[in-house]
Amino acid sequence: MIYGRRRGKGNKNKNDEIIRSQLPRLSINYKDISKSSDLKSYFPNNIKEIWLEIGFGSGEHLISLSRIYPNIGFIGVEVYEDGIVKTLKQISKLNLTNIRLINEDANNIILLLPPKSIDKIFLLFPDPWPKKRHAKRRFTNSGNLQQLARIILDGGELLFATDHMEYLNWSLEQFMRTPLFKNENLDQNSWENPPKGWFSTRYEQKAIQAGRKPKYLKFLKNDI
Repeated sequence: MIYGRRRGKGNKNKNDEIIRSQLPRLSINYKDISKSSDLKSYFPNNIKEIWLEIGFGSGEHLISLSRIYPNIGFIGVEVYEDGIVKTLKQISKLNLTNIRLINEDANNIILLLPPKSIDKIFLLFPDPWPKKRHAKRRFTNSGNLQQLARIILDGGELLFATDHMEYLNWSLEQFMRTPLFKNENLDQNSWENPPKGWFSTRYEQKAIQAGRKPKYLKFLKNDI
């Protein structure tokens, strides 16, 4: 289910034209995905792994990783159309071939992806939905964690970042309730440091400038 608006206040006609002309060749039609699909078939033949970024925003992290790892196929899921447009522009400018986008609510997409089809998942600064009455909308709920565990390979990484401490604590409770993931950086002091090879996002920089301290956690899928 989608909460909030899909589009911002930018040039609607221009954004619609970019989406209409560029997105079809770079997107995965989620309606065509089945649990028996081979996700690598959406990419060039040299792709060795599939990495998934949920809610990629303006695409800074997604674009940066794709340039460093040309043999990784990146699937980016984002419901916000302004983010889709900005990312499409960068893909076109840099002539990247290893990114595919899905303009849809990630809550729906993870239900469709094949089991054990993803090597690494990035969940970076998701909406914390800070009001208690909205807690059920938080992405890191137990149902979604079960789906993420289903689609990720045994031993695969899930990288989670947030600058909202109440959401962090709430999410940790959800992770601790399931045996499907184990936390790799148990020392809370290590949560202050981004993982090796990290690429910062615009949202992250705004959070730091506002005095909020992002936390970075790494989970591994348990082989159970």
